[in-house]
Amino acid sequence: METWLIIVIVVACLAAAGAVAGLILLAILAAGGISAARFNLTPVAADQLREYLHSEASFAITVQRDFFYPPDQVFKALLDERFLSWTLFTKGVDYAGTALRDVGTKRALVNTFCVLAEQIVVNEPGRVLGVTTTACSVPLVLDSAAEVFEVADNGTGGTRLTWHLGGTPKWVGWLPLRVVAPILRPFVKWQLGKLRSIIGHR
Repeated sequence: METWLIIVIVVACLAAAGAVAGLILLAILAAGGISAARFNLTPVAADQLREYLHSEASFAITVQRDFFYPPDQVFKALLDERFLSWTLFTKGVDYAGTALRDVGTKRALVNTFCVLAEQIVVNEPGRVLGVTTTACSVPLVLDSAAEVFEVADNGTGGTRLTWHLGGTPKWVGWLPLRVVAPILRPFVKWQLGKLRSIIGHR
């Protein structure tokens, strides 16, 4: 066998082993739910959410979906523990056993490979929900992240839901990551549409 081919095979095997080891490490770091998010991020205050998502975050995206359900019902689904549980490897939102969904309530988005601790900073029932990310189970990845959900009557008896989502990675926050938003928008919009799976089963 040619020497170059042996080298390629060895490098490919090492890369695969490294990828597997990395996933195992991430799974270990994410074990334990909300308590696993031990690496603090820079939180975004309620009065800074709009500006952060509009211009400060290095990545930001906005998507809209209409639902055949009234605004109050859609808003409650956003606070459901099953929110985003349809996403690959994601268990949902952990409220650590509390029934509270008020401003100041802490929660965590739990994924097999990453846990994001969050805090509700805006809660106007049936209208606006604002959340900031406060910690992460993986170190040196994120500096900050936040999201705002706007719920409004769409004029046909249903709801128009607008999701503003943004974040800034650690160390490379200067990168103009907003340029990839148009590429990701169809996927994010499709994911938001899956919210109907829990709206109708509350």
